[in-house]
Formats: sequence, structure tokens, C-alpha cells
Amino acid sequence: MVLNHHASTMADLSQICAYAKAGKQTATPESVDKKTVAPHGVIENHLWRVKRMDQLAEKTYLSLNHLVDLKHKHASILEASSARKQAENTLLQAQNTSRQADYAARQAASTAEQTTASVKQATATAQQGKTILMFTVVTIIFLPLSFMAAFFAIAIDSFPVNEKGKLAMSYVLKYMLSVSGAACIPFILVAFQQDRIIVLLTWVRENISDGFSGDLRMRRPRKYSNSSSATVNTDDSRYSRH
Repeated sequence: MVLNHHASTMADLSQICAYAKAGKQTATPESVDKKTVAPHGVIENHLWRVKRMDQLAEKTYLSLNHLVDLKHKHASILEASSARKQAENTLLQAQNTSRQADYAARQAASTAEQTTASVKQATATAQQGKTILMFTVVTIIFLPLSFMAAFFAIAIDSFPVNEKGKLAMSYVLKYMLSVSGAACIPFILVAFQQDRIIVLLTWVRENISDGFSGDLRMRRPRKYSNSSSATVNTDDSRYSRH
């Protein structure tokens, strides 16, 4: 702005100087052609530099805006890429979670199947145990009867036989049922109360072992005291002899 004002002032001054040199007293300074006035070189040079600086500043401004725009676009691309990677990672994690859930469901199903099989096996084992218990009871009942029947089948002279050489039914049943009942009833009770009998035997064994260990603890100090007193007595006797 200042240089333009100086340039216009110098142009007017140049017109006045040109008018004075022409010697035209009747003419006015406006009648002089401005094209014939030589421009001032220094001011024009400064004006050209200022215009060049304005152009460079505008170009730099546009370049900076373009660079900032490119930076923003690059940052947007990077954010989109990171968001895509995060989405892929989230998808992979979701897939892994679904696989783990499927594996856990399969394990739960297999565990349920194993539990069902274990329950069935336990039921079958219980049925087998009941069957074995039934056969055991039958064996306990009929084994003494078989023994007594075989015993009475032996030809012994002391048996009271009749005229036909056979034993009476009342005599055989009396001894067979009494001996078989006396032998069967305790074993049947043991078969049905096996758990309680095992607990009772364990308790008795522990009490016996505790009592035996307590007796040993009580006896050991006595032995030591007797031996120590004996050694003291022997030492006293030795000293008395000397």
C-alpha cells in the first residue's frame, strides 16, 4: 500500500518534471502523456518483490493446506486400517470364544454321558450286588442242609433206624433244621449287616491298638527306672566292696 502510494507520487513528480522540461507554460501537467514518464526502478523492484512474496506466500499456504489435507487423509486411512485390524482381532476372538464354547459344550455333553453311564453302571452293580446277595443267602441256607443230608446219608450204627433200615423223618428234620438254622442265621445277619460289622471291627481294632500302645508307653519308663536303679545299686555295691 505504501509502495503504491510512493509510486503514484513519483509518477506525478515525473510528470511535473517532464512538463517543466518541455517548457509548455500553457499546458497543464495532466496533458503530459504518462507513458512518456519513466517509472522509478527501485520502487518497481520493491513492488515486484512484494508481489512475488505474496505469490510465494499464497503458494506456500496452498501447499500447506494440501499437506495438512493429505496428513488428515493419511491419518484417516491409518485409523481405518487399525479399526479394520481391531475388527479382525475381535472376529478372531469371537471365533475362538465360540470354539471354546463348542468345546466346553462337547465336554459337558461327554461328562453328562459319562455320568449317565456311571449311573447305569452303578445301578447294574447294585442289581448284581443284590443278585449276589440273594445267591449268597440261598447258599448259606442250603449249604448246611446239604451237609446235614450228606451226614445222615452215611451209614452209622448209632443212628436210630427203623425196621427197613431208614431214619425217621421227625428225627432227621429235628437235627437238620436245628443245626442248619443255628448255622444260617448268624451268617445271614453278617451278610445283611456287613457294613456295620466292618465299622465295629475297625473300631475294636483301633481301640485294641491304642490300648496296647498305651500299655507299652506306660511300661517303658518302668523298665528304664528299674534298670537305672539296678545300675545304681550295682555301683553302690562296687564302691562298698572297694
